[in-house]
Amino acid sequence: SKNVQLIDVEAEFVRRTGGGTGEEFLLHDGIHLNLKGHDLYFETVFPFVECAVRSLLLENEPRCSP
Repeated sequence: SKNVQLIDVEAEFVRRTGGGTGEEFLLHDGIHLNLKGHDLYFETVFPFVECAVRSLLLENEPRCSP
């Protein structure tokens, strides 16, 4: 069986906006991320991806949690 980890990106957006709408992270269409939104997405997701890749490539590396 494979391990799957949920990364709650929405919770990070809500945390960063203090519970606001998050409009500052979206394009004018209100759906797609703008540059600031993509930066936040990267900052939120990358530590998990890096951890997973390290665990796969380095057999002696213990499972990490970002």
